[in-house]
Amino acid sequence: MAIPEVTQQLEGSVLSIVQSKDSTLCVDNTFHIVEVDKDLKIAKNVQIAKNIESPHRYSHAFGISPHHFFCIPIFNEKKAIVLEFSGSKPKIIATLQDHDGDIESSAFSHDGRFFATGGQDGRVFFYDGRSFLLSSSLLARSDYISTIRFSKSGEFVAISGFDKFTMVFDMLRHKIAFNFATNDVVEDSCFFDNDEKLMLICRNNASIIFSLREGKIISQEYPFAFWPTSIAIESEEN
Repeated sequence: MAIPEVTQQLEGSVLSIVQSKDSTLCVDNTFHIVEVDKDLKIAKNVQIAKNIESPHRYSHAFGISPHHFFCIPIFNEKKAIVLEFSGSKPKIIATLQDHDGDIESSAFSHDGRFFATGGQDGRVFFYDGRSFLLSSSLLARSDYISTIRFSKSGEFVAISGFDKFTMVFDMLRHKIAFNFATNDVVEDSCFFDNDEKLMLICRNNASIIFSLREGKIISQEYPFAFWPTSIAIESEEN
């Protein structure tokens, strides 16, 4: 097992973490935004909100762009604010209020071109990743959206819900590429193998691999002793 060079203690549970060009950006469930520089030292640590409801420690509602944009949902108000934090202080650049329920999941594409939100209303909205103007949306599903993840190229996005279905949406052709059922709610997912495969982890401890090339589930195992909450994949995808 690799031993980390440096360990940094944050204020709360990390909800989203993204590597930008020269640093690592993260936000925790106490509304602290932290930037760790290339020398693994904390360059910024700012609490952006205090007197509002905190998210649960496994929330997928917060998103971070490699271009230093942060999606911060406001719970029980059916909206989110988008902050830009590239200077000394964060500034609000957009307020998103398209959902009829609170945001449950959000994600930026890896290059920051696209941004997506999924809500308790079963809706998914797509925005431009810089202007945050609404570009398109999907029809409502029967239950909450649990997680949203873009492929590395940005061509596909995996959208999972509490209805135990996962949709792979083709962003370039703007159509559903695949829609398949899992035996429990998907907690997180990630594309790998040149975006030809999708790994999903479920609340019942299952690990599933879906092949986009074959259009079907090719592996399902139960390797976890506890409910897994997130996936991280290294740059070589091993």
